[in-house]
Amino acid sequence: MIQSNPYDAKVVYSILTSKDFSQREIHVSLKIMEGKSNKDIAASLYISEATVKKHIQNMFRKCEANDRKHFLELYSEWYENFIK
Repeated sequence: MIQSNPYDAKVVYSILTSKDFSQREIHVSLKIMEGKSNKDIAASLYISEATVKKHIQNMFRKCEANDRKHFLELYSEWYENFIK
């Protein structure tokens, strides 16, 4: 069994690349996992808020998430499967 931090960047990258997330979508996902707002994500990644929203829409479409909470719940399930 793998013992790791579920929000470690390497773990997140491994899980989300298997879900066909782009590099930038993974960056945005990590910021969501930190509880950052779209405005904060945009500032930290040097992109517009509109671009952040577009990445989030694409992410949610790929995994059929309804909102951030649902996305984090799905990620928790993926992580549980990852460590098995």
